[in-house]
Amino acid sequence: MELLKTLSSFPLCGSTGSMRASPKLVSFTHPSLNLSHPTPEAFVWNTLIRAHVQSKVPIHSPISIFNRMRLHGVEPDNRTFPFLLQFFKSIPYFQSGKRIHAQVFLFGYDQDPFVQTSLIHMYSACGNLMLARQVFDEITQPDLPSWNSIIDA
Repeated sequence: MELLKTLSSFPLCGSTGSMRASPKLVSFTHPSLNLSHPTPEAFVWNTLIRAHVQSKVPIHSPISIFNRMRLHGVEPDNRTFPFLLQFFKSIPYFQSGKRIHAQVFLFGYDQDPFVQTSLIHMYSACGNLMLARQVFDEITQPDLPSWNSIIDA
């Protein structure tokens, strides 16, 4: 619980809404938090994933952090995949992105609007408009962000 208080006290969002905490800041602020820490909650892992995705020079791959999260028995939540999918933003990441999409199905987040919109963005960023459109077509009631994502694609 003390760890969550520490993390929640960080000014994580700037005027652009991007996360400002770096992985080193998290580690220095709370030295007991490292990637081998036994079973932190999904919030902590999501924070680490997001920090590494948005870092210009990530210390660890966001995929490796996600894999460690799973290794420690922490199940992803509806915020894990959108943070992770931001990492896949070019053609070389297409196959890895598809594997994460399979995890989305495995954990039952395939109908989550936030996850669906992130998938549309990931597939379009990787150059596969057909799969981006397929994800969009599977949305029962597209909302404004999903429409914006498919138009942007």
